[in-house]
Amino acid sequence: MRFRLPCPACFPVLGLVLLMVGCVSVGAKPLSRHDQVVFLPSTARQQGPDQIEIRVESWVFEFERRPGLSALLAHHLDLDLDQMSTRDRDRFYARTQLFRVDSESRKQIALTLPGSCLQVGQRCDEPELPRSNGAGRSSSRLSLKAPEGLNDGDWIEFSVVMPADDARQLGGRALWLAREGLSVISDIDDTIKVSQVGNRKQMLLNTFVHEFAAVPGMAAQYQWLAQESGARFHYVSSSPIQLYTPLAQFLDDQGFPRGSVHLRESTSFTSVIPRKGASRSHKLAAIGQLFADFPERRFLLIGDSGESDPEIYGDVAREHAAQVVGIRIRNVSDEGPQSTRYQRSFRELPATLWQVFDDAPSMRLLPQTAVTDGALVEDTLTH
Repeated sequence: MRFRLPCPACFPVLGLVLLMVGCVSVGAKPLSRHDQVVFLPSTARQQGPDQIEIRVESWVFEFERRPGLSALLAHHLDLDLDQMSTRDRDRFYARTQLFRVDSESRKQIALTLPGSCLQVGQRCDEPELPRSNGAGRSSSRLSLKAPEGLNDGDWIEFSVVMPADDARQLGGRALWLAREGLSVISDIDDTIKVSQVGNRKQMLLNTFVHEFAAVPGMAAQYQWLAQESGARFHYVSSSPIQLYTPLAQFLDDQGFPRGSVHLRESTSFTSVIPRKGASRSHKLAAIGQLFADFPERRFLLIGDSGESDPEIYGDVAREHAAQVVGIRIRNVSDEGPQSTRYQRSFRELPATLWQVFDDAPSMRLLPQTAVTDGALVEDTLTH
């Protein structure tokens, strides 16, 4: 059965109203046939001997025809649609599609989770997410009986309970992580995807117009970490949630290991480019949550020098010294490791903990021993 608020029979009028809407939470609205739901790939963890906890991050929206909004968005981004080729213009329309939607508030979503049906023919528990906020977002933690044979790195899939007259299949997934192990927290822009954040014009073209290009060699390095060190991946980026679909496609197409994805909430096209401090706040919050949820795991932090990754990772490493086994910064700003910036960012941290690298093959990797005893290899590993 679903977890619902009880009908307040002691309040006849209100009770009648609730009965008429199915006894759902006051003000909540069910999904309509036009509603879309996006779930960001999240994480799951052990909770007691036979229970696990899943984080669920959803966004509910509806596609709407908004003539002129594409031109307005292009103008805001200082992009000239008339100067684009047909292919580039089509790509711009596709990548900005989710900036032209109507986020749906007060939507109530029920989920079917693994193990919720204990016996064939038995009614299943269908836990409900908190109703969506004004930005269409809902965040929750759901507990369920641990599926049998669950291993570190397995994906737990869940689906939306759809109205009887809606045959669509909507759902998401969560990455189950063992208590101990190696996790890689990776930025996206200019760390694994060429964005040129330091050049606003090129950054906008690379984000909305040009084909996404991977930083050479990074996918191979990440695959080596996944296969040889059993690393699990968490992609933490200040890119807005509206870019999730093309970014997810990029990660798959370029062969990066699948992992949880943590994108910035953006409520309108005017916040496509994060305001001052928004990127740092988002990343610190997302990274802090991962460290809090998995206090026994070890973390390798990989970013670039284009924005604030050195400063953010330095702060994280000082706060969580026992969990951080390495910091790797891709050099896109021509600042050497002896620069004032890096000396300030990584103050009080061992010099062997962090590295500024120019290309993927020169990035130092961690062997399996780093997962168990925190040891760090100073020489570049080859494979």
